[in-house]
Amino acid sequence: DETNNQIDEILEKIHASVEAELKEASDASKITAKNSVTAITILAIIMILFTIIGALILMRTILESILKLQVVAEDLAKGNGDLTKRTHIVSEDEIGAVSRDFDHFLETLQKLISMGKTSSGENVAVSHELSTTALEIGKRVEEEVATVQKAVTKTNQIDSIAKESYEATKAVGQNIDQANKKLDD
Repeated sequence: DETNNQIDEILEKIHASVEAELKEASDASKITAKNSVTAITILAIIMILFTIIGALILMRTILESILKLQVVAEDLAKGNGDLTKRTHIVSEDEIGAVSRDFDHFLETLQKLISMGKTSSGENVAVSHELSTTALEIGKRVEEEVATVQKAVTKTNQIDSIAKESYEATKAVGQNIDQANKKLDD
């Protein structure tokens, strides 16, 4: 019985020791769990802050690019279209691609308008030249018409004089014939 009592005592000591160690381990694991939860919470908050900051930076970059496009488009739409303006957006995303295409469109439009202005200026010069030439031709035609009218007038005068001379010559001839007949009679 004494052995049993000793075994019971030893078992009680072991049991108490195990319970004490279990309590210590449980307390330590609660502290570790609490520290882990705190660390995870802090990391989550830091990750959320970095995500928010990254999103704000990304939104700011995107919005700046869109606003630059909007300013140039509004300027063109209002009729103040300065075709030399460019968006100067160099990002490698979709907005950058749209911006480059928009800048290329503006450059092409600027070249076409410049060519149109040049052609218009050339057309004005050619038109002026043709107008001047037409006026000169008109003056020369008027001069030629006046010269022809003078020639017709002179020709009519000469014809009239020739008819009068013919009639006078005819009359003289008749007078000579009558005088000859009278002389012969």
